[in-house]
Amino acid sequence: MNFIEKYKKAVKEKNSILCLGLDPKIKESSLMRIREEKAEFIFEMISKLHEYCSAIKINRQFVLDLTPADLKQLTDYAKEKGLVCIADHKLSDIGNTNFAALETIQKEGFDALTILPFPGNTEETSRKAHELGLGVIVLALMSNPEYEQIKNSSVGSEPMFVYCAKQAAQFADAVVIGAPSEKNHLSMDEVKKVKEIIGDRLVLMPGVGAQGGEAEEMIKTFGENLIINVGRGIIQDQNPVEAAKKYNEMFNKLRK
Repeated sequence: MNFIEKYKKAVKEKNSILCLGLDPKIKESSLMRIREEKAEFIFEMISKLHEYCSAIKINRQFVLDLTPADLKQLTDYAKEKGLVCIADHKLSDIGNTNFAALETIQKEGFDALTILPFPGNTEETSRKAHELGLGVIVLALMSNPEYEQIKNSSVGSEPMFVYCAKQAAQFADAVVIGAPSEKNHLSMDEVKKVKEIIGDRLVLMPGVGAQGGEAEEMIKTFGENLIINVGRGIIQDQNPVEAAKKYNEMFNKLRK
């Protein structure tokens, strides 16, 4: 199965479009969790929360000190629990450099990764990823304030976010669209423009929960093709199990 098929199978089996964002919490007493604590934390979260989600997303920047073997153990365990595994890598480099990363990500057991389309080689990167059995998720609309000027910068005769969406539609499997809200610069008009371009591609949506994004309009727009990532709103909650259950139930009500 390819990435889209794996995800849709997991959604059906789990009755969930929730993706668990697993970014190990930074300790106040030290810069980062030590390697062993990070792996234990991710394992614990998967163990406790797997029944409420269909996927996990691990941000590469938080686990740079974990070895490929560490990550393979974690993805193997997640897959035993029926979860799809996404490497939030934001890969963005030239051919051979990207290929080296893709081979490692495959060995680590991930099903898909995020990439940045800015080098202009989305076609080449996606082709190699697909050869390795990896899905490709292209960043299109980010919700951070700094991205507002980037999304509307021109690539040829079109805005950057339109260019990114077209790259995904031609070569990849999914796009990243941040959750629009009154607190950020994203609009549903922009989201619907991306929808027109990508058709039935999947959409990975971060920003719900701690970042204040809203899910209702996105679920109406993308339906079962939506992968709603919630990280801090669950894993930093005093009761992660109840938080995951709450988000999953909320999303499921909106899906009906």
